[in-house]
Amino acid sequence: MTVELNFIACRAGRIAAKKSVWVVVVPLSLGILFFFTMREREPIVRGHSLTFWLDRYHDYASHFGSHGEYASNGAEAESAVRELGTNAIPYLLMMLQTRDNKPTEKLENLLRSLRLSPNHPSGIRIEEALLGFDILGAQARPAVPALVQLVQQAQNLRSKCAAVYALGRIGPSASEAVPYLLLASSNSDFSLRFSTVSALGDIRSQGNIVIPALKERLLDTNIAVRTLAARSLGKYGAEAADAMSALEKARGTVMGKEAEIALERIRTNFNAAGAGQPPR
Repeated sequence: MTVELNFIACRAGRIAAKKSVWVVVVPLSLGILFFFTMREREPIVRGHSLTFWLDRYHDYASHFGSHGEYASNGAEAESAVRELGTNAIPYLLMMLQTRDNKPTEKLENLLRSLRLSPNHPSGIRIEEALLGFDILGAQARPAVPALVQLVQQAQNLRSKCAAVYALGRIGPSASEAVPYLLLASSNSDFSLRFSTVSALGDIRSQGNIVIPALKERLLDTNIAVRTLAARSLGKYGAEAADAMSALEKARGTVMGKEAEIALERIRTNFNAAGAGQPPR
């Protein structure tokens, strides 16, 4: 009787062990299959993937001002990404969200450790995605609604800030995002305020509502945000003439140099427009 019970217990243990193995193996196998399926969806141009070209352009950007091979590779990579055009947008958006997808992030780390994936850490992938939006510029306008949604809903602050920067890289064509960026410009987290102030300067649109908000950021509690607010105001040129008195006050502070540059840009633009002398 004891032998039979031991046999039954042993058999039950083996069955339970097999079930445990399947519980681990099946989800992992499905995860790996899903991962490589997603990778197959990456757009290809000139015989190489989008990330191949972004890697090359990232190398070029990291050695900015370089000549020879770096410059040649950078120009080729830029041309390839432009050739992809809007076809690159879905994958660029996915790259921006790398850190939001925790299971995928863990799977990527596992596959990298097994040398099954050439993917870079998520931080570099986000940098490369931003370079992609930078290259596409106005071509990436169809991505604006999705980027706005990321700004509003992304759980990870890094992805949220990256979406804001991406809107800035698109430039004036992302003007429809301005109201949402204005909401983020007063966020309690300084990194989101910083990225938003930067994007508002790069988009250079709807100055009637953006310039007052940037003037407020000249009094931000964070020096980096204050300094960038001055720079962004300068990008609006003569349109930011009403901010000159606030910039004049900032000249005597640690952000004085950036305030002086902004003032000069406003005056120069004002004179070029034939509007006489800007108000003081």
